[in-house]
Amino acid sequence: MRYVGHGGRVMIERAMRARGRTISPVELERLMASFLAHYEGNMPGLTKPFDGVERAMQAFTDAGYIHAICTNKYEGMSKALLKGLGVDNLFAAICGQDTFAYKKPDPRHLLDTIIMAGGDPDCAVMIGDSITDIDTAKAAGIPVIAVDFGYSDRPVAELEPSIVISH
Repeated sequence: MRYVGHGGRVMIERAMRARGRTISPVELERLMASFLAHYEGNMPGLTKPFDGVERAMQAFTDAGYIHAICTNKYEGMSKALLKGLGVDNLFAAICGQDTFAYKKPDPRHLLDTIIMAGGDPDCAVMIGDSITDIDTAKAAGIPVIAVDFGYSDRPVAELEPSIVISH
C-alpha cells in the first residue's frame, strides 16, 4: 500500500488501516501533530530532489523562466525543506495550504501563486504528479505537465494532463 501522496493525515490513516487499526479524529490529530513536529525537526531527512530536476530548473532559470511552488504542504515547512535541500533560491514564490484562504484543487491557489511569483497565468505551465495537481491546473485553465515518477495512486496518463513526461 502506498502511504505518500495525499498529505500527512491520509498517510497516517492508511498506515493505521494497514495494521488493522481505526483511529478517532482526536487520535488522528494527536498523531498528526507528532508527525509534523518530527518532520519539521528532521528536515530534509531522506528527502531529495528527483535526479536531474535541479539541473533542469537551473537551465530554465538561466533562460529567464520563473519557478514557483504551489503545494498543499504548509508554507513554512515547504520553505524550510527547500532551504534544507539548497534549492529555495530557485523559486520566486513558495505557497502552501496556509498561504491563502484556499488550497488545491481550488484554482485560485495556483493562479495566486503564479501572480505572487511575478508570473502571468496566460503564460504559465503547471508541473505535477497527482490528480490534485492536474485538477487544479485544469480548473485554472493552465496547461499541465504530469510526471510519471511521482506519488500518484493511478497512472498520471489516465488523468488526462496536457502531456506526460518521464525521466
